[in-house]
Amino acid sequence: MGTSTTFRMRRAGPIEPSVYCDRTVFGVVHVLKEYQDMRRPPRQEMSVAAHDILSGLAKMIFEGREGMVTKDQNGRPWVTLGDQSLAASISHSRNVVAVALATRPDLTVGIDIEYIDLQRPIAELAAQIDMSASIDVHGFYEGWCQYEALFKATGVLDPDQQKHLSPLAEILLDVPADFTGKLVVCSG
Repeated sequence: MGTSTTFRMRRAGPIEPSVYCDRTVFGVVHVLKEYQDMRRPPRQEMSVAAHDILSGLAKMIFEGREGMVTKDQNGRPWVTLGDQSLAASISHSRNVVAVALATRPDLTVGIDIEYIDLQRPIAELAAQIDMSASIDVHGFYEGWCQYEALFKATGVLDPDQQKHLSPLAEILLDVPADFTGKLVVCSG
């Protein structure tokens, strides 16, 4: 499995965004203060916030030029600037939003974050993605985020087929306590 170096560009506290950058991907994890006391913030508002963050990330990468955020027929986000389209990925859970943007058109990305809910039926969910029913809560959520991020990057839903994939980069995200998250980069 390939690896890559992750450089933390900015981390100013629990509310400020974490920005990740390496040669294959840019990623942002942002805690939205206005939703911090809500168990289920309005999904549409979280999606709008995620698209705004992705647009801002693209503007930063493209040095102020506006990239257009679109979705393909499968619902995957892309950022287009001129004739270049870059794969993107969005995730949100409770009041935390995460976005990722590939640095080259030949790459795909997937990002997933999850709130660690101790009340969820872990054994049942673990069985759906071929994980041991006896896995601990943190191991389950890390595995679930890996599965979801790989699915978003590749479109491969079958957990057995995912086991044969070799992402170029896998990044465990720096997220608030009670959350976990994963970012993967694959060849497109």
